[in-house]
Amino acid sequence: MSIYPLSLFDRELNLAQAETVAQAIDATQQGDRDRAVSLWHGLTSGSGMPQALAWAELMLLQPLKLHHDQAVIEKLLTYAQPTTQPLIRARVAHALTIAFMWRQDYQQAFSFAFEALTAYREKDNTVGQSYILDTLGNLCIQTGDTDRALLFLVESLTHKYHAEDNLGVAISLGSLARLCFQLGRLDQARTFALRDLSLVTESQKSTQALLFNLLSRIETAAGNFTQSLHYLEQADNSAQSSEQKFFNAKERAMVFHFQNDDESANHFLQVAHAECPANSHYHAIVLQLCHHQIMFDKEDFDASGFIELESVLMQRALPEQEIEFRILWARDFYRQDQFSSARDQLLLAHKVMKSHSCNRFRTEIQTLMMQWRFNEALEEESAKRIDHDLKDNNGYVIRKTLGEGGFGVVYLAWDIEREQDVALKQFKSHLQMSVEEQQQLWRQARLEFEAAAQIKSSFVARPLAIGHDSYGVPYVVHQYIEGQPLYDYMSVITDPNSVAMYIRQIAMGLQFIHQAGIIHRDIKPDNILITSSGSPVIIDLGIALMRYGEGSKTIAGTSGYMPPEQLESTELSGASDVYALGCVFYQWLSKGLPQPAQQKAGILDRLRNKSIPGIMLDQKLVPAKWWELINAMVSVDPSDRPAIDDIIQQLN
Repeated sequence: MSIYPLSLFDRELNLAQAETVAQAIDATQQGDRDRAVSLWHGLTSGSGMPQALAWAELMLLQPLKLHHDQAVIEKLLTYAQPTTQPLIRARVAHALTIAFMWRQDYQQAFSFAFEALTAYREKDNTVGQSYILDTLGNLCIQTGDTDRALLFLVESLTHKYHAEDNLGVAISLGSLARLCFQLGRLDQARTFALRDLSLVTESQKSTQALLFNLLSRIETAAGNFTQSLHYLEQADNSAQSSEQKFFNAKERAMVFHFQNDDESANHFLQVAHAECPANSHYHAIVLQLCHHQIMFDKEDFDASGFIELESVLMQRALPEQEIEFRILWARDFYRQDQFSSARDQLLLAHKVMKSHSCNRFRTEIQTLMMQWRFNEALEEESAKRIDHDLKDNNGYVIRKTLGEGGFGVVYLAWDIEREQDVALKQFKSHLQMSVEEQQQLWRQARLEFEAAAQIKSSFVARPLAIGHDSYGVPYVVHQYIEGQPLYDYMSVITDPNSVAMYIRQIAMGLQFIHQAGIIHRDIKPDNILITSSGSPVIIDLGIALMRYGEGSKTIAGTSGYMPPEQLESTELSGASDVYALGCVFYQWLSKGLPQPAQQKAGILDRLRNKSIPGIMLDQKLVPAKWWELINAMVSVDPSDRPAIDDIIQQLN
């Protein structure tokens, strides 16, 4: 299957032109970038569909050079019309997606991306679908929606494996490697990058150089400087352009800086300066930031350019560079005893990190916050009224009760200031608690809220605010999810593959929760809502506790879904949520509530036996391909349960 309408070209072109198009397509598919650019450029002087395709391919091959060329954009827009042949129109829409992505016009980029995806799906062209899915994944990465990015990239990878498209698989693996690196998952990033490298041919020097550079950055982030320099040497051997040589030199300068080799760091900083592409603001920013980082500890360090650099960064979507810059500026403020300004810069870095899911910077930011004894506490709302009828513009209007627990009541409320519906959890004021116990409960609520605020996933309800009402009663406010409990869908959605898809998405939400250091502790059908668009959303982190090294030992949860260690008040981990999710998975497939396994041995004896499931399982009710997974998920022994990452992979 091809993304190009070859039969159409045979009708429109003479033999020589058809041969040129065939050679251009072959060079593109083989990754021979320079030859492909030359051949496609020769076709731009023609007319009709071949010219449309030529401009589209050039934009896809040279976005840095062409995305700001309005004349090229206008040409592509004239071909993005319903009258254009569908596969050509899809390729043009893909090119426009790339152009607008480089322009940071994400609304237009997404619009053309979905237009291309629709055209490919109408033609049942899985090759075209896989390539635009890659681009959609990268678009989501740039806009901070990493859970959707993973979905798009994995779907693309699946198409390419089925089509035995090794070049396409390599592209998807590279995207996954970069995404995992951005998320701070260095082991996964390394695995994807090395697998990608194994698929790249010796003739694809440019791609090799990019991958070796990425591997060097992964090793630098992991503190493996010797291995990083080894990869950079290989990257230099494969480099095909000044731009690649620039980034290799810049990375070498930083590695030597981390090793306190000032002479070598300065040498490669000069090499990077010599290789820096002219008239490129992006490369100039990268070089300037590298210079500041290397010179930071020198006595003659001059921070006067920071304000100008901040202004430049604010005009461009460069989250990684902005985070590095703000951390550096925070260090400069701190050594000048300007602690408030230092804290502000760290909080700004943290905000960018969260909004763009650049989690590999999380440890550095949090370490500085702790070392400098800065408090990352959220500002509280105070004296807001919560009532069924408000006449002023300060508070929440209660619409109805959504639920009630031991410590509080959850309402559907109208947030007057934000002008939106919210889920408001108000703690009970009549609890039989001492003042100290009430304060402890409030500290726990704040801890829960601040931890949940780190989560950025469409599969998890987002926290919005925390505070005390006009009577001093504490509350927390979360995003209101308009949907129905999963339990209501269990009798409607019965196809095992659809069930597995939903469980996989719920697992992805749990993955984000665990990465934020939280154990949900109460995963059950009533705490998972299905939205009108069909997406599951995990709600009610009300009994979640932070995962400390010594573990959490408070009993909470719902009978039937709690693992044995939770009943025994022993140390909990993310494996406790895996158990509960396994119970939900089995309940959905078997159409019956999970029942504790009737074991003659006591709980402690069962904990020693890894082969015993914690609930009664009937193998006849579970598709064979998921039997072992469910059996492992509900294992009595936490160490025998699969990791969330493995569950997501097995359900793909």
